[in-house]
Amino acid sequence: MSIFEQKLTSQKMIIGDGAMGTSLQKEGLAPGEAPEKWNITHPEKIIEVHASFLNAGSELIETNTFGASYVRLQQEGLESDFTALNQRAVQLAQKAAEAAGGDIIVAGSVGPTGKMLQPLGDLKPREAFSSYRRQISILAEEGVDVIIIETITALEEMEQALAAASEVDIPVIAQMNFQENKKTVMGIGVPEFVDLAEEYGVEVIGTNCTPGAEITVSIIKEMKKNTDRPLSAFPNAGKPELREGTVYYPEQPEDFANYVPEFEKSGVRILGGCCGTTPETIKAVKKKSQ
Repeated sequence: MSIFEQKLTSQKMIIGDGAMGTSLQKEGLAPGEAPEKWNITHPEKIIEVHASFLNAGSELIETNTFGASYVRLQQEGLESDFTALNQRAVQLAQKAAEAAGGDIIVAGSVGPTGKMLQPLGDLKPREAFSSYRRQISILAEEGVDVIIIETITALEEMEQALAAASEVDIPVIAQMNFQENKKTVMGIGVPEFVDLAEEYGVEVIGTNCTPGAEITVSIIKEMKKNTDRPLSAFPNAGKPELREGTVYYPEQPEDFANYVPEFEKSGVRILGGCCGTTPETIKAVKKKSQ
């Protein structure tokens, strides 16, 4: 039994990490710059971000590979670094986890391709599948404990990602991005997603990048009505606002943490944060969960 499976079955709740992207922006990542590039150009900064969340109480950290699928990197002109960027991300996360000591779960982050599948877009389903399989295979070979497919909004794309993951012997967390109306921007409802995730036998079903803890709780409750599987939640620190040309996330760590009992009661076994969440957020969540 893997460390991920052990913790999932023995602990009440696993504390995840917070936002890698917005954390790197504070360190100087330029607007529009691919965070994954920093795995090679600024590896010390990636380790620092991981360490900041681990010091705050995270028991699961995600590799800096959210946008490192082959198709996504092609759009950034980084496809020649595809293998190195993914490999290095896992190595950096593992290094941070080892330095922290204890049993830390390293999750391989897999995000959307950034393109729409046919017939709405020009990306062929087999191209999406191939891109996901290549990335997931590298992450698994480098030794991640679990794959976390996240922030997907189209059911067709989630299916290609899950099909790719099913060909690799590794646990999977599947998360879609829902809005206030409990649908994705592509109009997918919670029951449709849950049915697909269960069909592929994923270990954990969840949601991430949702606009704040309160809304995320309502989405999780809807998931709970449709599945008995463990659930995961990684909300944003509220709904982003533009203040003087800068994106601001208004939900404070204590406000986020006040929803921890609701998350626990609703079946959440993995709780972390997405955009705008900081080590202070994770520290507050950890304290409230004890």
